[in-house]
Amino acid sequence: MDQSPISIVIVTYGRLKLLERCIASIEAAVGSRHFEIVLIVNQDAQTLPDSKLEFVAKRKSLHVERVQPQHSGAARNKALPLVRGDWICFLDDDVELCPEYFKIAEETMAAYPNAEVIGGPDTTAKEASSFQRAVGLAYSSYFCTGATRRRHSTVGGVIPDVDETSLILCNLWIRTSVFASGAYRFPPELNRNEENVLLSELHSAGVKMVYQPALVVLHERKKSFKELWIPVFRSGFNRFRSFFFDSSIVSPAFFVPMLFVYYLIALLVHPHGWLALPLLMYLLLNLAFSLRAAIKAEQLLLTPTIMSVTFFVHVAYGLGSICGGLSEMLSRASTRVNSR
Repeated sequence: MDQSPISIVIVTYGRLKLLERCIASIEAAVGSRHFEIVLIVNQDAQTLPDSKLEFVAKRKSLHVERVQPQHSGAARNKALPLVRGDWICFLDDDVELCPEYFKIAEETMAAYPNAEVIGGPDTTAKEASSFQRAVGLAYSSYFCTGATRRRHSTVGGVIPDVDETSLILCNLWIRTSVFASGAYRFPPELNRNEENVLLSELHSAGVKMVYQPALVVLHERKKSFKELWIPVFRSGFNRFRSFFFDSSIVSPAFFVPMLFVYYLIALLVHPHGWLALPLLMYLLLNLAFSLRAAIKAEQLLLTPTIMSVTFFVHVAYGLGSICGGLSEMLSRASTRVNSR
């Protein structure tokens, strides 16, 4: 990392205040290290004129590439030929870095020289609202996010061999050499969760992937249920679509929210007492896990909000999964008909 720049890739959609905060935190954390930022502006000039990006143009270490609005997977691929470093650090435009971020990344690379992918969790900023803190605590709960909870939790130690369920795109390092042959790219058809397919392919190929819980970014959590709806729905939508691209990432756990939505619909249609028993069990488990998360965080009063967020995430993700599966099946059926 001393001989080549730290290459940081960010795809932005015009969240300028968050982007400026993100870049400032990178500059503060990077210190005297040689670095570059490749910024992919995934909006046209009419929606986001160049005049609003003046704060970016002033930075010599920053290369801006504007692309026509496209899926985030395709937009991220645009950055790959532009980087010059041995490693690519993928960040979202709404994260902040801790002061020791790059030091921890370097230490992890030195400790695991055979690693080709390194990642850590996203956590909630200290100045976040109570709702945002509840979202972060819900995400870190096994009951809410299951096998993917490590993406949002700093608990535990380094895990030297993980799969895609432990890694998140807003805080992900990948060796540039992984992309050199052109065999591996983010799936351009996906507008969210594109790293799941890529990382699954790499894991299947024997690529060493390391989870480092100390490598933390502070993520801007959604401020309301309205804001939370879109990313959670899209996660379910694209997770289910991704099953069609890579069957190895299919896991029974990802079908549970979808089945839960079907169950709730059945309960509404046939509100029999015995049919409500699973819902009662669900609520008790939700209470137990939410209470546990609140107590550990010393935020007991957030328990009801954590419960509400967890229920909302399960329903929104389940609906997204249903719509994603239907969308992909209809799309493939249409393609087969047109190809005849």
